[in-house]
Amino acid sequence: MRILVTGATGFVGNTLLPELPKAVPDAEITAFVLPDDTFRDYLPKHKKLFIIEGDITDKKEALDAVKGHSHVIHLAGLKYRRGLPGTPHLKINPHLFCGRVRLQ
Repeated sequence: MRILVTGATGFVGNTLLPELPKAVPDAEITAFVLPDDTFRDYLPKHKKLFIIEGDITDKKEALDAVKGHSHVIHLAGLKYRRGLPGTPHLKINPHLFCGRVRLQ
């Protein structure tokens, strides 16, 4: 079993990652993080935890990250500030997790 975790450096992801190897000891776990994410240094150390870099709002990078994984735990989110235009959140979910990708 190979599990991809988006949002791994966020509050929920950082809480989940230390527990996931206990719950699924044979799984390989991949954290999908932004290239400049400084919180990656706080990810738990585990022999079956791998880190890949990319941007979840980039369709190609997101789909490439999913390849080869049997499961996806999608925790990625975006921080917003009032007054900033645009809704990049709408770019995250449709191309990645709405039935267009078949995990095998």
